[in-house]
Formats: sequence, structure tokens, C-alpha cells
Amino acid sequence: MEQTTRTDLTISGSGSAAGGFYEDVKVNGSGKIQGDINCSLFKANGSANVYGSITAREVKINGSAKIQGAVNADEVTIMGSGTIEKNLACRELSINGSATVAGNAEAKECEVNGSATFKNDLSCDEISIRGRAKIEGSCSAEDFHAKGQFNIHGLLNAESIEVDLYGECKVKEMGGKDIEVKNTEFASPWKKILRKLFPSHDDRLTAEVIEGDNIVLENTFAKVVRGNHIVIGKGCEIGLVEYKDHLDVRSGASVQSEKKV
Repeated sequence: MEQTTRTDLTISGSGSAAGGFYEDVKVNGSGKIQGDINCSLFKANGSANVYGSITAREVKINGSAKIQGAVNADEVTIMGSGTIEKNLACRELSINGSATVAGNAEAKECEVNGSATFKNDLSCDEISIRGRAKIEGSCSAEDFHAKGQFNIHGLLNAESIEVDLYGECKVKEMGGKDIEVKNTEFASPWKKILRKLFPSHDDRLTAEVIEGDNIVLENTFAKVVRGNHIVIGKGCEIGLVEYKDHLDVRSGASVQSEKKV
């Protein structure tokens, strides 16, 4: 069977094209693409509007792109501004600019160094937040690392959760095996940059429920904390602590009620 040779699609200036099978798709000016795209590389250096879905090996958004459908790719890199109106599935997701995903998002590795809004659920093996992330659904991962700000409306569930407070963080419920929330009291260069980009009142985590095996908390406001080994550190205000093996409430922490179960 004869193999069809794919051609490149390049839009420079202002133009439009039909969707289809391509090798490389590049939008350097202002471009509209009507229909689904299947390609090796999709690259938006200018302003791109795709009225369909994208299936690609690599998606790079250096300018502005709005994709009305879903995105399925090995690598997705957003340096500029990107909007995906449906689901996103990829192996590596890197957000250094601004991104919005309206559907569910799945990735093996996810890095948020800029600003990201996920309007549904986010599921990854590993998540790193060094900017600001808003997740309007739930978030699940093997490893969750944050040195930025996040707001998770649902459940954060991960095997390992490490939060270094660089602003105000919120989550409805947090569950994991090992949970550590710490406050960096010194003003590191990265902390100064984040505070200029994303002003916040306090470096703290607010949650309704935190549940895990091993829990270490600082600057955390929570209604309920449950676990086996729990350390409540400086700056914490906790309503109820339920523990199985060990509880350590340190100086500068407030616990209204504690219960060994």
C-alpha cells in the first residue's frame, strides 16, 4: 500500500486553511484552521484559532492559540497564551505562560511555571507548580510538588504531597500517604518574584480536611486533620486532630480538639 506524503502548512500574515493530515503546521501571523488537525508539529507563533481538535507529536504555543476541540499529543508547551475548549491528554505538559483547559486534563508530567486554569479534573503522575494554578475539579497524582500558589476546588489526592508556601493556597480536601506543608520564612529571590507576579495576603494553606499517614504542617488552617503520625507546627490553626500513633503540637500552633483513635 502506498504511503501518503504529508505536506507542511504555514500561515504567514493573515489567512485560513482547512484541517487535515500535515507534517508541520505553523501559524506565524493570524490564522484560522477549519476542522481537525493531525500533524507531527503544531506551532503557533502568532494568533491561531483552530475550529477542531489537534492530534500531534508536539504542540508549541509561543503566541496565542484557541483550540475549540481537544488536544492529544506527546508534548505540549505553552509559552504564550493557550485555550483548549475540550479535553487535553499528553505525556509532558509545560506551562510557562497562561493556559486554560475547559475539559479534563491528563499528563504524565505537568509543570506550571506561569498561570494555569483547569476547569475540570487534572490527573498526572507528577505535578510541579512554581507559578499559579486553579483547578476547579479534583487533582490526582503520584507526586505533587508546589512552590507557588494553587486553588483546588475539589480533592487533592497524591501518594506524596510537598508544599512550600509561596503565597495563599487553598484546597477543599487533601489526602495522601506523606504530606508536608512548610513555610519558607526568608524572602528568597523566587518568593519575591512570585509575590510581584501574584500578590497574596499570607503564606498559608487553607483546607477543610487533611488526611494521610504521615503529616507535617506549618501555616495551615484546617477544620479536620486525620493521620497516623502528625506534627502540627508554627502558624497552624486546626479545629480537630484525629491521630492513631503520634501527635506533636509545637509552639505557635493552635489545636481546638485532639482525639486518639
